[in-house]
Parts: sequence; C-alpha cells; structure tokens
Amino acid sequence: MDQRRFAAAIVVVLSSVGYSSVCLVGCTDLQPESSQLPVTLRHGEPGVRPFWNVHAKRFIYPPAFDVADSSGAATRYFVSARVDEKVIRTELPTPWSSLAPIWDQIPNGFLTLDFSGTTPAGETLHLSTVETIKSPGFDAAPKVTADRQAMRDAGMLGLEAVLQLPKVQHWLEPGGPDPDYPLWVHPSKLMGFLSQGMLFLSQHADDVEVADQARRVAIAAAAFLLTLREPEGSPLQGWTHSYWDGVDRGEHPIYMDQIMAQYPAEAALAFLDLYDATDDAQWLDAAVAIADTYRRTQREDGTWPLLIRRATGEPIGNKLMIPGSVIIFLDRLHRQYAIETFVETHDAAFAWLMTNPVETFAWEAQFEDTRPRAVYRNLAHLEPAFIARHLFQHYADDQALVMLARELLLFAEDQFVIWTHDDAVTRTEFFRPGMKWNGTTPDGGKDWFLPATLEQYAFYTPIGRSTANVLNAYCAAYDATGEDEYRQRARALTSGLMDAQAFHGTGEIPTHMRRTLPEESWLNNSVETARTLVEATCL
Repeated sequence: MDQRRFAAAIVVVLSSVGYSSVCLVGCTDLQPESSQLPVTLRHGEPGVRPFWNVHAKRFIYPPAFDVADSSGAATRYFVSARVDEKVIRTELPTPWSSLAPIWDQIPNGFLTLDFSGTTPAGETLHLSTVETIKSPGFDAAPKVTADRQAMRDAGMLGLEAVLQLPKVQHWLEPGGPDPDYPLWVHPSKLMGFLSQGMLFLSQHADDVEVADQARRVAIAAAAFLLTLREPEGSPLQGWTHSYWDGVDRGEHPIYMDQIMAQYPAEAALAFLDLYDATDDAQWLDAAVAIADTYRRTQREDGTWPLLIRRATGEPIGNKLMIPGSVIIFLDRLHRQYAIETFVETHDAAFAWLMTNPVETFAWEAQFEDTRPRAVYRNLAHLEPAFIARHLFQHYADDQALVMLARELLLFAEDQFVIWTHDDAVTRTEFFRPGMKWNGTTPDGGKDWFLPATLEQYAFYTPIGRSTANVLNAYCAAYDATGEDEYRQRARALTSGLMDAQAFHGTGEIPTHMRRTLPEESWLNNSVETARTLVEATCL
C-alpha cells in the first residue's frame, strides 16, 4: 500500500469512529488540541460496534452495557445503581446508554446495576442485572514525594542488582544461560530484554567495571539468542524462538513446535540496540532478516497469525496477532536506518490495527505463557498502551491520532490501573481460594504495592512491567500534550515500583508488586521497570 492510499484508509477508519482529522507523514500545520483528559470511553452500540466490556472486572470511567429490550414492549428505560445501602435511579435514553449522567453520584465500591423498562401501560420489565466494581480514579492516589533523582537512583540500583544476580553473572562465567533459571524457556522475551537492559546499564553506569560487565552480558545473551533462530530456507527463517527446551521449564508452559509472532520483532529491537552500540553489522543483518520474514509471511489483511507452526509456517488456530511490536520495529527500520523495503508491510499492519482493535477494542492478551481465549474474555493493557505511546511520540502533530492515543491510554487506566487500596478490586478474589496468586491479607485486602497496573483479565494482579508500560505511555502523553495530568499519573506509578523495591531490599524491582512473592522474578520485568525509572523523561 502506498503512503497516500494508507493515509486515506486511516482517514476513513478514524472518521468512522469519531476522529475528524488524520495526517501520518509530513504534518506540520496541525497541533493537538489542548484539552483535559477525556472522561468517557467508547463502548458498544447495537448494530454499530460490539460491546468490548462483557468480561470487564471494574470501571473507573462511565461504562455502558450490552442491555436490550428483547420484547420491544418498553418505551422508557431506567437503571438503578446500588452500592451498599445507597440506591440511585435514573432514566436512560436506551438500555445500552452510557451511565455518565449518574456515574459521579455513585459511590466507589461493589456495584449492582438493575436495568428495567416500563410499558405504556405502566408495566415494569426487568431487563438485566450487572454486578461490577466502581473504582476510585487518580484523584484518590497518594501524593508522590520522591524527587526525580531518587527515581533515577532507584532505577540504576535495580539494573545493577540484576547484573549481580547469579543467573545473570552466569553469562560471564562459566558462560551461557544458567540451567537453574527456568524462565530461559522464553528466550526471545527474556534474553532480548535482558540484553537491552544490560546494554542500557553499560551506557549509564559510572563504574567502569559495572559498565564493562553489563555490556558483555548484553552481547552474550543476544549472541545466544542468535543461535535460537529458524534456519535459512525454512518458512520462518531468521525468526527467534518463542520457546526453548534447554532448561527445566518448571511450571511454565512451552510449545516447541510453534512461534508466537510478536516475539521476533521484540528480539529484533534488541539487535538494533546492539548494532547502534557496537556498529557490528551482524545485529542489523539479524534484524533485517526478521523483518524480511514478516514481509514475506504477512497476510493479505495486514497482520499475521498469532501462533505459527515452525516446521510449515502454517497458522495454529484462528487467532491473529495485534501487531504493535511489529509496527514499532518496522517503523524504526525506516525512521532510523532509512530502510524502505518494509514500508508497505508496516503500512498494511498499521491499517489492520486501525480497522480492527481500534474499532472493536478487542485488545486481547497475547503472552506466550497464556493460551488465547474467546474474544473479549481476556483483554490486556499492553498493546493499547504501547500503541498510544508510539502515537504520542511520532504523530503528536496530528489531532486525530493524538485523540486516539488519549482514548487508548484511558482504556488502559480504566481497566487495569489501581490507584489506591480503597479500590474494591483489592477485596476481590480473582483466583481460586488458596492459590498463591491471590495475595490476600488477614484483613481481607491484598498485599499489593500501589499504585500499579494489573496485567490482564486472566491474571488480574499487579506486575512491574505492566506498570512501567503504562507509565511510559503517560510520559509520552505529557511530552506530546504538555498536560500535567499525564505527568502526575506517571509519577504516581513510580511510587508503587519504588515501594516494592525498598520493601524487598535486594535492589531488584520485583515482577510481582506484592509483599509475598509467588515466584521468581522475570528478568524482562526487572530490567524494564528499572530502566523506566532512569529513562522516563517526564518524571
């Protein structure tokens, strides 16, 4: 797709969902409108767009629900909202209308919504009952007292602590991945992110020995990852593996016959960082080879199967990848290295994104240790916040894309950010009783460090990288708009990360932002959270 056709397609898509202007290349005459954060999200509308929130756990902002009058007999519609002993009732234009008119009047907490209709004869029809949670918003979050230097120091401490871990030092002596660390079974994610984090440490450490060790770890981990690629001539040649059976997997699933399609792009970003730092062409060559296989295997609609069989290149199941990481990787090849080969691949993937999850809000969790689920059953923040950050960073002069980025970030907050322990989410069991993931305290709350971001519906628990992902998007929003609301949200999220780090006392920022850690930390989380505290520009 050429650039003009691509831009025209995006105009049509964004106009259809309420955005009036879009410009993707060479935009200098448009400036983002100055406005407060949006207070509503697009929800469903029968015959127009699906209801994405059918499995939502809670809401900060006013929702709307998939409620209909199947009898067609009612002429007026009402909702009654019950929190504890308080009941608020109002009339709605339709049973699926937004609750914005009464949302501010409803107290935070466990919420029961009763939808009803009345007929011309005065008969009351019960339409639906929805049980959910109204969560406190950012205004309830604790005030942040740490200064920027303290945040940066915490991040550097976190990175240096990772470097000193035995499983990381193992890359230096005796060499290779530590056989006692089961999470190496996810090599693209763990080795790629470790390489990026250690390279970043080598570039920012004051201690020469620390910098030297970190650089050598970065190169060693990435070099090992190069050995875990599909061979030349194979259907997915050059792609790094999503799974590896070279260590005991512990309780983590591996599927050696398949690759999850977003992970080669994430590994390629690590290779590009190494190319920038070393000027060694092997890293750029590896990244370009990965891009070439994306180009060659792209579906006609612009995306890729989520799961692909290594031996044949055939899809496994019918789930499609949300190609955020691929878009960002291919965009970098063009912006930074002036490689034109993959522009059409990028544009087609971006167009698919705009005509699919941007319209449907089917921002499904796509993790290699979580099997895909039915649509809307397991949403996650990762891709929408990731895409929002990208739009804020690279399309800040386009009003339509900035407004889209605002909404994507609002979705991530509404569904996944927990600002305070007063949130009823902290008094809810999302896992089977007695499971280590619950983290229930004797007073019925959670042992969570807050504020924080929860990972996905199926793993509704605070995770360090999740928190860093949304924090980075808030910073990008502040840089693009200058609105301090975004900066203050980013700063608030740092406090949960730093509190968790201080409580456990090892220097490493734990994956699980909890007092009782249910498992060993994931190194990709450890380095991403620490790097964010150092690098986030708005803090």
